[in-house]
Amino acid sequence: MKKKLTAIILPLILLIAFFSYYWYAEISIEDSNLREALKQNIGKLNRANLYDVATLDLSNCNIKNLDGVQNLKNINHLCLSNNQIKEIKYINNLNIDSLDLSNNKIDNIPKLNLPKLRILDLSGNNISDIQNISNIITLEDLVLSDNNIYNICELTNLPNLTLLDLNLNDLSSIDGIENLKTLKSLFIGGNDIHYINSISNLSNLEELILSENQNIKDPIPIEYLKKLKNLEMKYTNIENIIQ
Repeated sequence: MKKKLTAIILPLILLIAFFSYYWYAEISIEDSNLREALKQNIGKLNRANLYDVATLDLSNCNIKNLDGVQNLKNINHLCLSNNQIKEIKYINNLNIDSLDLSNNKIDNIPKLNLPKLRILDLSGNNISDIQNISNIITLEDLVLSDNNIYNICELTNLPNLTLLDLNLNDLSSIDGIENLKTLKSLFIGGNDIHYINSISNLSNLEELILSENQNIKDPIPIEYLKKLKNLEMKYTNIENIIQ
């Protein structure tokens, strides 16, 4: 009988010890700035502490490597703006609602599984290809201003998107924008756009910024935007605005 009890209890003790070690042992984080920033915010760096974090501001910390943030299993709001981040693969599979990666050195967006993400800010980076963003179908607010984007045709599978900021990019065409029928706010100022015909299909649009697109000459498509409340067209060379 004692042997049978030992055979049952010993594996249970070992299992408990293993899980205790897994959750409470300090994890290794390569980037020293990320490590120190996390310590200042949550204390001891173990999986148990990281698991409980819901909101975290790690802006202006000179972080380069995000290895370690994958342990933030319950994070809802994460701010990583104004760092030196280039790769973002470690945020994959997080159940995050809002993510700010503005003003970093990101030049590539990998395929990411972020099933709850609603708000994404990637402004002030070096991004040119945005194809993989279309995999994040839960997005509502997408900020991509001040990048190197020249083509938005890939943004076709974002059925919940209400705000799109593409100010200060390299766009000469906005073909494909007509597919984003849920848009309420569209910012495309500071580009080199010639034709805005595609916006005529955006029947829900309430806010439109076209400023500093000096080659736009035809405002006619704006007439079709019956819900439009705010329109900015400074420095567009549009001569005959239809009131």
